Amino acid sequence: MATTNPPTKTMLAAIGRVAGESAIVDDLLRELYCCLIGSPFGRVIASGDDSSALGRSCLKVLRYNYSLTDDHVKEIVSITKRLDKLRSSRNLLVHAVWKRGTKPGEHVAVLSRRVSEKASGMGTHQVAVWTHAEAEAVADEYASCADLLEAFMEQNFHEYPHPDLYQRKVWAGFTAAIEGLATPS
Repeated sequence: MATTNPPTKTMLAAIGRVAGESAIVDDLLRELYCCLIGSPFGRVIASGDDSSALGRSCLKVLRYNYSLTDDHVKEIVSITKRLDKLRSSRNLLVHAVWKRGTKPGEHVAVLSRRVSEKASGMGTHQVAVWTHAEAEAVADEYASCADLLEAFMEQNFHEYPHPDLYQRKVWAGFTAAIEGLATPS
């Protein structure tokens, strides 16, 4: 299917943009988690978590951070709700097999699904029709949420951004290399 009528490069670029913008949001949610717990080790704790788990972790900790006001809490809750609404579109865009549709600008997505054991359950695939503009709108919404998250952290946390963390062995290698440069031969 993918080779008989491939999607346009414009559609593929829009799908790639959705993937990129959502990855930025995931990184910002990890950083928000660090800010909320007051430690760069939040990156270790949240490493590998998907956006849903990241959002839930932030919401759990958010309510225990006494430096934030009720309005701050409402702002983060609002952003995470926006992200929750985007997730199914993002997953469809990024994980589906795409082909051109029958009408100009249309693209058809076929996404494999888990089959329900219930007779009334879903089938093996979800099929959807999307346009390039619709995919770009999802990417734009992710970019908007990223801007809001970044602005929130800049305005409310002195330790933003947190420094990158390195495993102790890697850090020891960096330190040894720097000491080697600083020591005259």
